[in-house]
Amino acid sequence: MNVPFRGRCQCGVTSYECGAPPMFTVNCHCSACQKISGAPYVSALRVPVAALQIRGEVRKAARHGDSGQVVEDGFCAECGSRMFSFAASLEASVGLFATSLDDQSWYRPQFNIYVSRAPHWHNVDRTLPSFDTVPSPRDVQNLIVRGVN
Repeated sequence: MNVPFRGRCQCGVTSYECGAPPMFTVNCHCSACQKISGAPYVSALRVPVAALQIRGEVRKAARHGDSGQVVEDGFCAECGSRMFSFAASLEASVGLFATSLDDQSWYRPQFNIYVSRAPHWHNVDRTLPSFDTVPSPRDVQNLIVRGVN
């Protein structure tokens, strides 16, 4: 992957540029991601908030995540594409959705979360480390240190 990397919404009005590599990449199978995306999971990455520049208007909608924590989803104000995830428990970082990347060729998920919420008809990629809910920060750090891809 090249840094900086960029992404945009469906209509192109809202875009971002990130000047740091992702902290981690993940496939999230939580109920909210399923309902918002209409898919059995979303592929996402967390980046440091200080490294992210957003252009365009972002509308936010607050909800309680499966963890019970407040999460704000960020949408393009023009086309409604979900692009960002702002979690109160992870305030120094922002979630980006892999489908919003201009160049998706480098994206590789490192692990699965909320596999306990995956639909019975979906085959979770078990070649990746998987967690029934959300892993502890320590577990995530161990995966990153080991360089799991």
